[in-house]
Amino acid sequence: MITNREQLFLKTLADLEATAANPEWYDLIKASGLLRLLLLEGDALVHQVNRNYGLKLEFSFHALPKVGQENVLAAWTRVSKSANPNDKRETQTGSLDDFLTAGCLGLRGRILTVRDVIRANAHLKGGVHVGRLREKDVGEAGVLVMDRMLNVGGAEASLAVLRDIIQVTLEAVKPLAEVVRERLAAEPADLT
Repeated sequence: MITNREQLFLKTLADLEATAANPEWYDLIKASGLLRLLLLEGDALVHQVNRNYGLKLEFSFHALPKVGQENVLAAWTRVSKSANPNDKRETQTGSLDDFLTAGCLGLRGRILTVRDVIRANAHLKGGVHVGRLREKDVGEAGVLVMDRMLNVGGAEASLAVLRDIIQVTLEAVKPLAEVVRERLAAEPADLT
């Protein structure tokens, strides 16, 4: 029988797919809360669901180099390999942790990660709640500064990155979603 967590997983993916199809400002910010639930929580939803299946989930992405950014005021990269089919850079493939630590924005030589972008939008901009910066939130502070400095395609830099994060995430968890859907389809119909 499909569990509540598996249902939550499928519905979360459906919401992310809808946002990917129509990436509006509000929906992208709210999607950061879904990404936080799915990928970042201490026992992330994707890990809870995958415990029953044991699949090796692989994330394919582009990232800013960790070195060589020292003299760059601001940098941005398309994280999703499908976002720019003409991009000749080599795609990295790795675990969820590799993806979350991948650089996607750069500010004054400091690399801001996928995790920083999700957390800034979820914790400070309204994805989960509108919070205040704490002294330890260095990455999130950098994301907010980048949003004031850089627009990408008419959107704040972090929102452009969120679009790509959603695409990479949906592609990576597709095998897990398929086995959960197969399990759901194999269940007898509830006639009550």
